[in-house]
Amino acid sequence: MDRKPPEVMRIPTWRVGMAVIGVGLFGAAVIDAGARPSSEAAADTAAAEARTRAIERTIVQTKGLDELAADGVVDDARAAAMEETIQALLEEEAAMSEREPVESAPWWRKPVVLAGGASTKFSVREGAKPVWSETISPHLISTIGERALFESHVDLRVHDDGETDAELEFAHLSYVVNDALTVGSGIFLVPFGFYNERIHAGWINKLPDTPLSVGDDSLTPTSGLGVQLRGGLPLGSTARANYAVYVANGPQVNQGTHSAHDAGKLEFTHYSGQNFGKAVGFRAGWLPIPEVEMGYSLMRAGVESTNPAHEDLRAWLQGVDLNYKQMVRPLKGTMEARAEWIWSDVDRADFGGGAFDNERSGGYVQLAYRPSMAAQKLVKRFEVALRYDMLNLPSGAPAFDRQRWTAGLDYWLAPHSALKVAYQFSQEDRATPGQDESHGVLTELYLGF
Repeated sequence: MDRKPPEVMRIPTWRVGMAVIGVGLFGAAVIDAGARPSSEAAADTAAAEARTRAIERTIVQTKGLDELAADGVVDDARAAAMEETIQALLEEEAAMSEREPVESAPWWRKPVVLAGGASTKFSVREGAKPVWSETISPHLISTIGERALFESHVDLRVHDDGETDAELEFAHLSYVVNDALTVGSGIFLVPFGFYNERIHAGWINKLPDTPLSVGDDSLTPTSGLGVQLRGGLPLGSTARANYAVYVANGPQVNQGTHSAHDAGKLEFTHYSGQNFGKAVGFRAGWLPIPEVEMGYSLMRAGVESTNPAHEDLRAWLQGVDLNYKQMVRPLKGTMEARAEWIWSDVDRADFGGGAFDNERSGGYVQLAYRPSMAAQKLVKRFEVALRYDMLNLPSGAPAFDRQRWTAGLDYWLAPHSALKVAYQFSQEDRATPGQDESHGVLTELYLGF
């Protein structure tokens, strides 16, 4: 066979790739042999040779032995040997395909994953005694088959007065029907707004406390007992949408028995279901690009009450949220911006101090920056956050509107652990001068596991 002179021979790109991959795999095993026992080195070398043969097989099947021989890549003897190897591999694959599939272990024998976190909080506010608390929050996860998942999360708290309490935040079973639908039942985080379900956890929240407008002690529920349907779907090449629809036990209205300031406030921390006034709601989210999400939430609920005169009360809750997070190269870090506003409207009622229109609203705006692209590792661990939040209460209610500024500095010990320090300035619309402003320092050490 006539061959071209070596100085003008043209070597196809695929041929060079084959040589580089084969030599690289085999060479890596040989180099590593000096640092490993002879048995392990032999095993690694054999594995490298097997991978090389697999690469040869792929190239041969793609290009064909006849063409390889015509190009002078292999001689007749080598071609025959490769053909025998390929035939043996094909027979081995055929034999394996005829074997009975190995059954996986039953779901009750699969391990339960334990995750969660522990936090220590300490705060000092002007005109108030220091407050300390310790919380440990175990999170259990267990898969049932290929599509079902059980999750539970408990908060165990110890307060500075020695009292302890336990709160089951959620315990629910989910079943994945398909890519666009998951069905869940049990106690779940209510998908109203963005903060409660997505960023309230200590390893995600940038500040030691919670905005005034969210949570069981404010305008929105944390958890609910019921059923939910949720999922997502693509909208074109980059846009996506997500949704969550749920039915849960309705809230209970506070009668102001222990504190007149709480009269008319909705409480979401009970699951008794004493009437048929359930809470029905949804949240719809739209992501025009992966870095931005906009959402709208709506809930209608029948309100439970210990006062027979308030048995027919109804509540409407609405919320909008906007979220942005992106790594910005000119700033050499990650920027995060979030905003949320909530409206709560409960039927007019009299809780002992005269009837009033029970309309409340509130929200927050939060910015955060982390120099995640900085050259110094120490600098990468810091993050700054700034939040403005407010809460507007009914004009006829015996309570005060509030607004706060909170500035924080975080030091991330690990992806799920951080030390947070924040300064907070708070204002209340009180009539008495000198009692409408306060300052405070908040700290939190959160360790995820």
